[in-house]
Amino acid sequence: MTTIDPERIALDPLLHAYVRGSDEEAGDTLEALLRDTALPVIRSVVAARLPRERDDAEDVGNEIVMQVVRRLRTARDESAQAIGSFRAYVATVAHRACDAYLRQKYPERYRLRNRVQYLATHHREFMMGDRVVALAPHPAVGQPLSAGGARGLSGESLIAAMRDVLRDGPLDIDALVNRLAGGLDRESEEVVEVEDPSRGAAFTLEQQSHLRRLWNELVQLPRAQRAALLLGLRGADGEEMTSLLPLIGIASIAEIARVLEIELERFAVIWNELPWSDARIADLLGITRQQVINLRKSARERLTRRMRR
Repeated sequence: MTTIDPERIALDPLLHAYVRGSDEEAGDTLEALLRDTALPVIRSVVAARLPRERDDAEDVGNEIVMQVVRRLRTARDESAQAIGSFRAYVATVAHRACDAYLRQKYPERYRLRNRVQYLATHHREFMMGDRVVALAPHPAVGQPLSAGGARGLSGESLIAAMRDVLRDGPLDIDALVNRLAGGLDRESEEVVEVEDPSRGAAFTLEQQSHLRRLWNELVQLPRAQRAALLLGLRGADGEEMTSLLPLIGIASIAEIARVLEIELERFAVIWNELPWSDARIADLLGITRQQVINLRKSARERLTRRMRR
């Protein structure tokens, strides 16, 4: 008699082929899941939450893709908790990533959003469902929350402002915050020194300038040389280094994918597998392993000459 795993009963049908297929089938299925299901949800959420952040929205979206890929890789483990709704999971990850971005870039606005959400879900004059805030049709009898209940707000003034805005009709919570925000959109001061917490390595402006120049030279190399370098990039101790480029602001994940001439959906899968062996790079390029080694050597020599100019 076959034992049914209760964790698998709730598995989203969209994930059946990926979770239960062979390793070879999983690779193709993962690309399809990202392309057909995850990316449309991610783009929709990011566009709605970060409409004015065109320069950063792509990077936020790429980070969400990476989080989804990491979670999907664990989903094939028999002990992993099942994903009951893949679309809902992706939307949740996307909203949290947008929250993290806004919290860092606009701390005052983010605090205001938290206070508005608190009042929308706790104050008798308001109600909230599926991210939409509205005036309660028949406010419950009772005392309104004090200012302290909303974490030190001048609570009555915010309540009055929310009441005035919502008289025109219900609003998505972010649209409501936009109406209330006023001059809260000052960006936090830029950090001069960028630190990668996973390695504890700090990069000065001078070092970043050198790395940007090196990147600008690298993108002018032939595609095969670019791939030989980036897909197998390792540090002195053999640690993977390509993922450092987005962290220090040299190139986003999408830019690296474009330089490698690999579709983003496919590169999202590759990203968590880096660094690739020379044999895998050779398979991608349709050449031999020794040719990959020769390409990398030539690329390094060419970059060294150009950087000496």
